[in-house]
Amino acid sequence: MPLPRSTLDEGGMEELTVLVINPNSSKLMTDSMLERAPYYPAVDFRFYTAPSDAPESINNVADEQLSADVVWNHLVEKDNPCLHTCDAILIACFSDHPLTSVLRRRERSPQGRARPVMNILEAAVIQSLTFGVSFGVITTTEDLVPDIEMGIASVLGSAKSSRYVGTRACGITAIQLKTLPKADITPKVQRVAQELVEDGAQVLVLGCSGMDDMTEKVQYAAIKAGMREKVYVVDSVKAGMNLLASTILQSLQAEGVPKVPRFA
Repeated sequence: MPLPRSTLDEGGMEELTVLVINPNSSKLMTDSMLERAPYYPAVDFRFYTAPSDAPESINNVADEQLSADVVWNHLVEKDNPCLHTCDAILIACFSDHPLTSVLRRRERSPQGRARPVMNILEAAVIQSLTFGVSFGVITTTEDLVPDIEMGIASVLGSAKSSRYVGTRACGITAIQLKTLPKADITPKVQRVAQELVEDGAQVLVLGCSGMDDMTEKVQYAAIKAGMREKVYVVDSVKAGMNLLASTILQSLQAEGVPKVPRFA
C-alpha cells in the first residue's frame, strides 16, 4: 500500500505524487512497474496493488469489471487515504478499463486542482503518435482485443485511422508473462511483432504492463521482418508515468511554481 506522502521536497518545494494503480492482485506485476519508474526531482510515484479478491490477471472484459469493482470498493467506498494524497492517477491496465472513467468523473487533487486520471492504453497511443506514421499493439489474449480496439478508437476519435494498423494477441496471459519460462514467451511475442511490422506498423506498443522485458526482443523481431531502421517500442507503463508527471508539473508551473522535469 502507498505510504503517506510528504508535502515538500528537499528544496522546500511542493512535492507531487502520481498514484499508479495495478487493478489486478499480482504483486509481481506491481514490482515490475516500480522498477520502471522514471526520476523527476519533485514527483513521487506510489504504487497500489488491488486486494486478493481482484483477478490475478486481467484477461477479458469480465476481469476488467471485477477488478474495477474491487478497487473502487477498496479505494473509494472505504475512503482509502492514498486517494487523498495524490495529484494524478494512472490505471496500469492496457484496456479501456472502466476504473478510468469513473475516477476521472470524481477526482480532484489535495490542493483542489482537477486531478488527471488516465490509463496506460491512452498514454501509449498518445506517445505512439509522436514517434511514427503508424503503430500497432501487441497484447496478451484474444478476448481483450475488441476492448483495446474500442479504447484506441476513443483516443483517436475514430474506429478507423491510417495511423493504427491493429492489435494482435500473443496468446499468453498477463500473469503468465511473469511466471512462464522466457523460452515459451519470447517466440510468441516476436511473431506478433513481425506480423504488425508486415502490416505497416512503424511503432510497436507493448500492450500489457507485464511486457517490461520485451523491448529488445521486439526490436529484433522487427528487424527480421524487414525494418531497415530500429523500430520504436512503447512501454505503456513508462509512457503513462512520464505523461502524468509532466502534466502535473506543467499545471504547477501555470500556477507560478517553477518545476523542471528530468526524465529517466
